[in-house]
Amino acid sequence: MADEVGIAYTKWGGSRHWEATATRLGDDDFGTWLYIPRGTWWVRGDGARVAVPANSIQLVIPDVAWTPTFYDLTGVADEVRYTLYVDMITGCRWTGSTATMVDLDLDVVRHRDGTVELLDEDEFVEHQVLYGYPAEIVELAAAASQSVLDAVRHNEPPFDGVAAATWAARAGIDLGNAPRVVVGDGLDGDPGRDIGRGGTVQAHDEDP
Repeated sequence: MADEVGIAYTKWGGSRHWEATATRLGDDDFGTWLYIPRGTWWVRGDGARVAVPANSIQLVIPDVAWTPTFYDLTGVADEVRYTLYVDMITGCRWTGSTATMVDLDLDVVRHRDGTVELLDEDEFVEHQVLYGYPAEIVELAAAASQSVLDAVRHNEPPFDGVAAATWAARAGIDLGNAPRVVVGDGLDGDPGRDIGRGGTVQAHDEDP
């Protein structure tokens, strides 16, 4: 039976970043799969909220430095630019029924047209000073982002979405609407504006 769980991102040092509730669908060889339905609110540490306009499936894996989210864009306006959004993190830890992780700024995304891009490198540099990232955390995030970027470009699992689609079907949604993935560099498209967790930020316009 599916359970309701929490997702909690913090910044380095422990300040609240983003929080939401999700449905735990189950586990496989990749990790734990969570369903975040359309209309779910992501609440930021300062109280701003993001209404998610698309159903999504998120994979969390203990002690792995990334977490991917796959979006079902059926009937969703073009404002949702990504079919895949991968956050670099320190690694997921379960605290009771909440998946907690430290956000490390860098993100790898796949756009609707299949192009792939690394985001927020400038923010990553700024936060190394602002939050005092230790050298090993800087190395972790940089290495993880390059590894994920390469894996997404080459459509490697779990980023190919095959396993995600299986779990999505259990939640009654279809990830098969996504455009054909471009295998290669895929950096020719205009990335547009990063809107973070797939929605429109309410009251604030900074990205998560």
